[in-house]
Amino acid sequence: MKQASSVADRDLGCVVFICGSVASSANAVDSNPATAASISPPLAVGTAALRVGFDAPIPLGAQVNLTVSFTGSALSLGLVNNTTISTYTASGTQAKQTMNMSSVLNLTTLNTNTMNVGFTATDKFQEVELRTGSVLAVNVGYAVQLYHVTAAFTPLPVELTTFTGAAQASTVALKWTTASEKNSAYFQVERASAEAPERYQAIGQVSAAGSSTHALVYSFVDARPLAQAYYRLKQVDKDGTTAYSPIVAVRTTPVLALQAYPNPTNGRLTVTGPADARFTLFNQMGLAVQESKLDASEARQLDFSHQPDGLYFLRDHATGTTVKVTKAALQAQ
Repeated sequence: MKQASSVADRDLGCVVFICGSVASSANAVDSNPATAASISPPLAVGTAALRVGFDAPIPLGAQVNLTVSFTGSALSLGLVNNTTISTYTASGTQAKQTMNMSSVLNLTTLNTNTMNVGFTATDKFQEVELRTGSVLAVNVGYAVQLYHVTAAFTPLPVELTTFTGAAQASTVALKWTTASEKNSAYFQVERASAEAPERYQAIGQVSAAGSSTHALVYSFVDARPLAQAYYRLKQVDKDGTTAYSPIVAVRTTPVLALQAYPNPTNGRLTVTGPADARFTLFNQMGLAVQESKLDASEARQLDFSHQPDGLYFLRDHATGTTVKVTKAALQAQ
């Protein structure tokens, strides 16, 4: 279990000349469970917040616990509803996860005593922010006390330190390093295209060392790369535990440029280029006439003979390059 050990930020929520307060902020990150920081919102409008940080990132799935209490003679559900918990990366400005205090607190036992608030992290984070807002006419003397923040999690079977990808002449070379492994089974290499970056497919597998306490280097070669692709590793433990690596984006220079022939054409066109290349044929008005994708044979037949004669443009989705195609009635030789 890890405990937040530093004060990352304090926001007094000043509106014109009216400010809230964050007092004794160091108490939220000390080793004394009986001391607390106090967060009070401005009396009229606005919010005040305290953000605390861990000494290292906390992984997705961690069980996070805050020990809090509420003070004030008019403690109510409205005050609790105006309090939120958010997680951030180190010095991050965009919350990774935000929840209302009323969704994680047992409201049937709401009182001014010390209470534990727990949630499961849905994303990796390093800082936790507790923010509370004003409720007009009832928040005089109201404050949220934060005693400490902890996170409990099981270390992953593989400690991945680097993961890189580099375009070669006609391949993509992936390389990764682990600092330690425990009962690791294998790494599944997954790839997604630029057109569907959320759809990953397995393209290979590399056996893992099993258990190791020293640095190990692994590699994998994608022999049929896409013009632009995203790669990730699925780390699989011997007991089935899985974890994903950060994503690596690699852009390659296709071995073959998109080509179309015959050109001029009577409307029947053969398109060649790198495998899996996607392309669209546009008319002079910029309207899409046909869209297709090269298959493993690296050739595709297009028939737009029903379209009027004129200029057409074949655009490669991955590179953005365009091939000008002329459609005309061709006389037999």
